[in-house]
Amino acid sequence: MDAENRSNYRAKAIEDRPAWLVIGRCAHSGLVLDESAGGFCFLATSDFPIEENSEGWLTETDGVPIAVVVAHVERTALRARIGLRRNETPTAGAHRQKSKPRMRGALVGMAVAAGLALGLLIIRGPRLF
Repeated sequence: MDAENRSNYRAKAIEDRPAWLVIGRCAHSGLVLDESAGGFCFLATSDFPIEENSEGWLTETDGVPIAVVVAHVERTALRARIGLRRNETPTAGAHRQKSKPRMRGALVGMAVAAGLALGLLIIRGPRLF
């Protein structure tokens, strides 16, 4: 396979892979239909306003976000077929997902404490001592 064919080859996915396309603050669900070295073909489950050259993030079920740029949009009555190009240098602020491990840890701790209290209430009844 020569270099031109290798750069233009699109591998059809064995099965359509569920994914999320996040552009700005909006997340859209859909399917990844095929993938190439340069990008993806994303079929959105609903039509939504989107412009070419918009930057965003594609996240499949593995949870790893991939920086993408919208290369082409083909609209139908109910869906949008979107051509995505991999973006090696995303602009600052394009990925708005912030990790807050302390907040997540506090929420998990509160959930565990509430579960223990509820369990003790069920086992021992309403009496405290």
